[in-house]
Amino acid sequence: MSRQKKSDSVVVSVPDVVSTLSAYEQGLYTAEQAANLMGVSRATFHRKLKVWRDTGVVPQHGNAKRTPSNKVPEEIRQRIVELVETKYYDFQPSLLRKYLEKYENIRVSTEWLRRLLKEMRPDETGKESRRKAHLMRRRRSSRGQLLQIDGSQHQWFENDENKYCLIVFIDDATNAIEAAGFFPTENVYGYVTVLRDLLVKHGLPVAFYSDRHSIFTSNVGPARERKSNESTQFQRICEMLGIDLILAHSPQAKGRVERANQTLQGRWVKEFRVLGIKSVAEANERIPEMIDEYNREFAICPAEEENSYISLTEDELQSLEFIFGIWHRRTISRNLTVSFRKEIFQIIGVGSLMRTRLQKSDIQVVEFDDNRKELYWCDEIEWRDACRRQGHPVRKTYRRLQYKAHERWGMKPKSEDYKEPPTETAKTIDHRVDESVRLRTPWRNSMTRWAEEGIRRREERQAKIAEAQKLEERIQRAKEASKPKK
Repeated sequence: MSRQKKSDSVVVSVPDVVSTLSAYEQGLYTAEQAANLMGVSRATFHRKLKVWRDTGVVPQHGNAKRTPSNKVPEEIRQRIVELVETKYYDFQPSLLRKYLEKYENIRVSTEWLRRLLKEMRPDETGKESRRKAHLMRRRRSSRGQLLQIDGSQHQWFENDENKYCLIVFIDDATNAIEAAGFFPTENVYGYVTVLRDLLVKHGLPVAFYSDRHSIFTSNVGPARERKSNESTQFQRICEMLGIDLILAHSPQAKGRVERANQTLQGRWVKEFRVLGIKSVAEANERIPEMIDEYNREFAICPAEEENSYISLTEDELQSLEFIFGIWHRRTISRNLTVSFRKEIFQIIGVGSLMRTRLQKSDIQVVEFDDNRKELYWCDEIEWRDACRRQGHPVRKTYRRLQYKAHERWGMKPKSEDYKEPPTETAKTIDHRVDESVRLRTPWRNSMTRWAEEGIRRREERQAKIAEAQKLEERIQRAKEASKPKK
């Protein structure tokens, strides 16, 4: 049968399969035209044509005219649309799927929700692509080797226009939140509180990775205002605990904690609104549960199962009170007085030689959480020797001083195993963390000494309290005995 090509003027309004196959047999359509009218490929058209020629029946798919098994019922779809318009109006697909399953008992896929939200919000555009790409540093091999820390200042509660700070500690190996907390501002008190929770829950990590906030370094501001010879409170605490504090040169360098803060800002604000959380105290009560949910969804397994945290004993945890106290440097006057917060402390019971030694020397005023104040003094030589006996933290400081002397005066370091720090490259962090891991063994003995010192100081304080109570009881009995009997 000779086939004639159909002219372009021929238009079929309703492509019926049987009529299309008959027209093809009559030579009215080419194979390509007939396939386009049927809405199938040329291979499928020829397969249907062969079956139709042999049996006279047009073949159909087995699931034709059947309702898909994964189709969402119309009433559930309408229910989801109502929830999105009223309650979950700013939720993204993944978070919306979790809340529909947890609180509304509705189970749908994330991709179906994504298509639905795209239909409901056609005007919304996606995020702009980043202008500059940064190299990704490889993760550490085990938990506790490197923790990225940062504070996120944000309006966390929709009904409260004030901004609060969320301090987050992210593990570099697992991307899990190890500790977090809400505070009015980003200050050293917040970081110390979160650090204390970290030590109680997990133990001592190897190193911290932070930005160059004034909490972590004093080398900020103009050169004339810098005090590079003095450490900040957080630096001192890290040195006493043997934690290496590494400062980043850009936000992208600690991108994992920055990305986590971005995720938390997009999620926790909505969750606080749905859960009815309106204050920092309520958020801190609920934060352990929210951290567990975040870790279940975003945390990954480390390359090595070995845990680099050092768990602390009960005595060591109690000795942290002295370390976490706020230290203030003051100068002793000629009459052996120290002024601190509108209070004057007098040093008494010292001889003439010791009196001369104390005048114009530095003293540390330690302020504790319960507003107690204790004074500690030692001269520069004794302080260095005492710190050097503590082990690892001062060993690191001693090595750093050696390097500075070598850099400035051309002196060679005395230590044979000393290695010059590498240049500022991507390998600097890994080098420092590896060195800190290697030097942790001798530091363990120093922590034991801190614990013993804390126990001794605690026992002395309890003995003084007991003595004062006994004295008060004796005075009370004396007053009762002196009263005339009726």
